[in-house]
Amino acid sequence: MQPTSSKCTLAAGMTTDQLSACGCFLANPVSHAALSSNVENTQSSTNNIIIENYFCPLGRTGLAKVVVMNGISQRVFN
Repeated sequence: MQPTSSKCTLAAGMTTDQLSACGCFLANPVSHAALSSNVENTQSSTNNIIIENYFCPLGRTGLAKVVVMNGISQRVFN
């Protein structure tokens, strides 16, 4: 069962724009986790992985936490 905010049903695969439209907001807007992984091939560029946590309103039941990686939600916790 997916958590339902007052505006929409939260699910993995949502973009940050979709989360914002649901009333979600960054848990810590000042900083976020960024990981870099160097690719073995010296001619390839570095891959960046950005992980952010969003909080989404769930009406009277409180907030859901959504883990977002590179702008796409991965997990929803209520």
